Amino acid sequence: MKNLLSFVMVLLVALSTTTFSSCSKDDDEAEDPKPTWTIYIYGRPTCGICTAFKQSLDEESIPYTFYNVDDEPDKNQEMWDKLNAAGLGGGSVGLPVVDVMVDGVSHVFIRPDRDIDIKPLIGL
Repeated sequence: MKNLLSFVMVLLVALSTTTFSSCSKDDDEAEDPKPTWTIYIYGRPTCGICTAFKQSLDEESIPYTFYNVDDEPDKNQEMWDKLNAAGLGGGSVGLPVVDVMVDGVSHVFIRPDRDIDIKPLIGL
């Protein structure tokens, strides 16, 4: 009995000096943090598919950066470097080429579908 009483006393002292933190989340906190992302579109202003893709992003207020591969040779080379790194290079390619950078990881698409390819990546 004396041992049990000593154990309870030690336990009470330990609990009284221990700080416990709450596991509940504030209402302001999100369940999962949203990914950080950037969308780069490589295309031509005269490309109808490029224009339609940009308009589809504009309709959803999804920001992007557009590079004209004819007027910006460095961006044209950057596009090919990304395509080759993704295993999509080698020959001609349809436009637009879209690179969605999510948390530092590149996801390269050729003529992507906004709802199937892009929105799930960026958490929409």
